[in-house]
Amino acid sequence: MAMSEPNLSVFDVKQLAELCDVLSTLKDVLLAIECQPRCETSTLGCFVEDEGTRYGLLRDRVADELSSRWASADEEDRHHILAVRVLDDLACGGRISDAELMTQLVQTWGRREAVSA
Repeated sequence: MAMSEPNLSVFDVKQLAELCDVLSTLKDVLLAIECQPRCETSTLGCFVEDEGTRYGLLRDRVADELSSRWASADEEDRHHILAVRVLDDLACGGRISDAELMTQLVQTWGRREAVSA
């Protein structure tokens, strides 16, 4: 059954960042269930795998929506956007591979000197 595309524009940046976190957690839980012996080669396993994929795709859409809001974001929202984008890049490729993201990281968070106690 095909789902309709959710209207992500009704959520603010903080809500979208929190939704990304929840979707990541749900996907991780489903992956743990999928690895159980009773799920490996069963209909239940296929269902759980499909749901995990669906959550992952929705999370990707939310991350894309957040990225599209960068230009109009205030400082606080940019921190949320960067956090999601960094975690997304790391989850997808194990490293930050997007040059634009790296530039935004340096411009927003910069290099901070260590604070001595």
